[in-house]
This record gives sequence, structure tokens and C-alpha cells, in this order.
Amino acid sequence: MRILWSSKHILCSDCGERSLVFPELMKVAEKHRASSRTARFILNRLQSQQSH
Repeated sequence: MRILWSSKHILCSDCGERSLVFPELMKVAEKHRASSRTARFILNRLQSQQSH
């Protein structure tokens, strides 16, 4: 397996599967998910207020 810049190798202690992860990319993805959840929450609130 090639080592890619800013990647980390992890080994599952249960099944022994090896994975390659990118911690910085995961941080960006989680930030995007959090902002998407906030946007959906606000949109749902606005829609529920308009229906009343």
C-alpha cells in the first residue's frame, strides 16, 4: 500500500482489515455535515412556522 501525504493507516483489531484514512479530509467532511444539518434544521423550522 502506498503512503499518501497526510494519510494514516489503521488496522481493525476485530477483523484485521487495513484502512487508509485522511484525518484532515475527515475534519473538512465533518464540518460540511454539521453545516448541512444546521441548514436543514433552519429550513424545517421555517417551513413549520409557515404552515401555522
